[in-house]
Amino acid sequence: MQAAMKIGPRIRCIAKTDVGPQRDHNEDSFAVVESDGLYLVADGMGGHAAGEVASKLAVDVITEFFRKSAGGEITWPFKIDPERPLVENRLACAIKLASHHIFLEARGDMKRRGMGTTVVAAAVEHGRIHIAHVGDSRCYRIRAGDVERLTLDHTMLEEFKRYNPDMTPEEEKRFAHRSVLSRALGVREAEVEVDLQRHELVPGDRFVLCSDGLSGPVDDWGMLAAVAGAGDDLEAATAELITRANRDGGTDNVTVILLSWA
Repeated sequence: MQAAMKIGPRIRCIAKTDVGPQRDHNEDSFAVVESDGLYLVADGMGGHAAGEVASKLAVDVITEFFRKSAGGEITWPFKIDPERPLVENRLACAIKLASHHIFLEARGDMKRRGMGTTVVAAAVEHGRIHIAHVGDSRCYRIRAGDVERLTLDHTMLEEFKRYNPDMTPEEEKRFAHRSVLSRALGVREAEVEVDLQRHELVPGDRFVLCSDGLSGPVDDWGMLAAVAGAGDDLEAATAELITRANRDGGTDNVTVILLSWA
């Protein structure tokens, strides 16, 4: 298990990753960059440890571009959206650049063909949290005793639900392609589409960024119970989340970043 803890003026954070009960290696990667207010989780996929390569490459490219673009002294590889704040353009361009790098890396090595990764990233700036994601890594907000999933998975299941909104939870569980991704970094040469959103921060807010190794076996209310039950002890809350994932049928790597806004 790896762990990292960062404390800023109004934000506290702890991040952990666990290989899980059935895997022999970890294809998840994460980053906590306190100086830039940047937090991200990437969940890699691909044979011959290529998923590990893809997620690590995504983290490295995203953090580097995000840092260099803060001062404006960098060439922007993708078009800027003038309707969005600079921080969201930095997130989107960083993720698109990472996708491009992963695709090129895979194309140059037959053993890594088809590798890719999901990503969920958050940037905290001026009392707001800006969230970007591709794939099925998620962000949840816990506020005033309630939990809300802020991100929508880019999966075949969610695509199907758009046209079949009355699906029951049991039907969703039986859906044959529920975990197949409809969008990920590095799998296509074309520019990847990044979902972006922003939210005002309220004292007491908690945000969970995670790979599907957590969100698969642990439902929303289990997540709420783990975080709320630990009070202000973020380390205990994060450990409990991973314990629940491994205990409740989890078979995947588990990565969690827990943010708290004071």
